[in-house]
Amino acid sequence: KMLGALLTGINRAFPFTDGELESFEDHLNTLFKVVHISPIATSIQSLMLLYQVMESRQEVSDRYYRALYAKLLDADLNHSKGQAMFLNVLFKSLKCDPSLTRVKAFMKRILQACSIHQPPFICGCLFLISELLKLKSSLWPFIREAEDDEENFKDVCLEDESDVLPQPEGENNAVSQDTKPQMVYLPKARNPLYCRAEHSCLWELVLLSQHYHPSVQAFAKALSEGEHVAYKGDPLTDFTTLKFLDKFVYKNPKQKKIRSRRFHNAANTKMFKNRISIEF
Repeated sequence: KMLGALLTGINRAFPFTDGELESFEDHLNTLFKVVHISPIATSIQSLMLLYQVMESRQEVSDRYYRALYAKLLDADLNHSKGQAMFLNVLFKSLKCDPSLTRVKAFMKRILQACSIHQPPFICGCLFLISELLKLKSSLWPFIREAEDDEENFKDVCLEDESDVLPQPEGENNAVSQDTKPQMVYLPKARNPLYCRAEHSCLWELVLLSQHYHPSVQAFAKALSEGEHVAYKGDPLTDFTTLKFLDKFVYKNPKQKKIRSRRFHNAANTKMFKNRISIEF
């Protein structure tokens, strides 16, 4: 807790420094170590400080993106109170990333991590991707186009099989084969630059479009159809269970049509007289 409080204070005071970064250079390795071994709240503060230091130098290292890429699969993020800060530093990092290949890898892992999270965080991730597509419109084909199909099978037609002579075995006379490696997406790769995400697509949106939460379905379908997510609120707070129950508590009851007392009494008197006449 003490380390997290110190990092929070440094993050707030860093924008007001004079720009002398020599003192931070000696502690970068320690900050990266804190990201990997500390609790999720302290890790987020370390990522925020690392981003500020590297952004001030006008360069964000691959090591930082690898640490951020690995932190997406942290299960403790599901119950953390720092989800808003994490999505904030994630959006800033992807916005300034010049590599579209790495951004595509992050987009796939973000949607894959949504499978272990609650609807508020999922809606926040989908909204983040929508805002990222506004800044980098060249990423839209990554959603619309299908995956690359590297395996093409064709039948070989031979006019006369007797004309085909057996070839002697040997290295020089071996049957030619297609030695081109298949570009298959590697979801377990540590470095997002080399997970081959550019040869895949965001098929994870198909699963999210069938989610049990209606807001998640609406956000995912909007992205699948090539539209931006139109939402002005805060998904992390607007789609919680407490907010959902508050809608029923503070909902105005429906006004029922109440008959006038005079008409009600007259109807009862008429029914009473008819009953007496039938009995006698």
